[in-house]
Amino acid sequence: MDERRQDDDAGFTLLEVVVAMVIFGIVASSTAVVLVRAVGGSSDNRARAAAANVAAQTMDALRQNAQTGQGYTDLTTRQLADVVVQGRTYSVSTSVSVVLKAGGGSPCTSGGLSDEVYKKVGVMVTWPAAGSVKPVRSDTIVQNPGVATDLTKGALGVVVAGPGGLPEARVPVTLSSGDAKLTDDSGCAYFSGLAGGTYTATASAPGHVDQSGAATASQSAGVQAASATVVNLPYATATTPRITFATVGADGNADPSYTWFGTSAYTLKNTAADRSGSTATNTVSPTLYPFASGYDVWLGPCAGEAPASRVNFATLPGTSPQVAVPVGGLAISNTSAASVDVVVRHTDSTSCPTSYTGTLPAGVTFRAALPFGQWTVTSAGGAVASPAAVTLTSGAPTAAVSFP
Repeated sequence: MDERRQDDDAGFTLLEVVVAMVIFGIVASSTAVVLVRAVGGSSDNRARAAAANVAAQTMDALRQNAQTGQGYTDLTTRQLADVVVQGRTYSVSTSVSVVLKAGGGSPCTSGGLSDEVYKKVGVMVTWPAAGSVKPVRSDTIVQNPGVATDLTKGALGVVVAGPGGLPEARVPVTLSSGDAKLTDDSGCAYFSGLAGGTYTATASAPGHVDQSGAATASQSAGVQAASATVVNLPYATATTPRITFATVGADGNADPSYTWFGTSAYTLKNTAADRSGSTATNTVSPTLYPFASGYDVWLGPCAGEAPASRVNFATLPGTSPQVAVPVGGLAISNTSAASVDVVVRHTDSTSCPTSYTGTLPAGVTFRAALPFGQWTVTSAGGAVASPAAVTLTSGAPTAAVSFP
């Protein structure tokens, strides 16, 4: 019995020591994580408290300045000077929107300076390494102090709209002065507190185009003291059609054996815009403004080539329609023992001198995709192919000629 008591008092075994160390490590690690989070949270709380003070002080200063007509007019969306608190830099910006009299509608379409009732003002404060901590924001309204406007300043309303006058909301608009705003739900970006002069307003948003197909839309306008000027910017999400020019055989299927004769011109028009061009392949994918009336497209540069092959396709913002345009096909064979410099000329319209040239080796047949119409094929030396002329139409889209 004494021996057993001695064994019980002999101490911990190696296994018990290892288990105890593992348990201690787990507890220590958990405690360290809690301490690190507590320290980090304390730092974030201090930064947020400082940011809240910066926002409050900025808002107080804005309210104080806006008690005069000058200060109220100058109250616009802008980036303010950075503020440094205890070695940490805070970025401060304001967002300002105008509210008009009841029923006044958009500041771009009615009211103007004299109908401003108040401005919604927001102050945003951010700082580096904020992590998951949200920026501090403070919002208020600033009443018009009873002075309609600083008589030395004016305003500019920029209306951004797509086809049919549909407003384009949340589109960035920048003035040549550097002022920038997003359009509201009515498509209006309203800039007040502007000195008299000429300003260029530019709208720029991913995937949007103006009526010429440009990625940005710009318009210049003059601003006069104590008045509001309005400009309109047609700008919308682009449509990107895939237009394929194809020779259709007697079986009604596209025949890919008819290929391009070098570079071919094509016509792509709306009554308000011309997006014609040229291509070395049978498919083009232009970026277009989505006119409600759509576009007409055909192969060739001339209106005389259009009647049989003109295709009108609808364009809606953000869509990619598939457009098939029928064209003719002419098989040109050289059965002589020498190569021939070929001239293929469009002859049914003196106002459309379309022609294609190329060298055709002996014993070769070239199948050319061409606009509909009447064509003659000659050699540079004056030899005429047989038959002398062919006419390609939607009813008879293909033909063949040969040398000699």
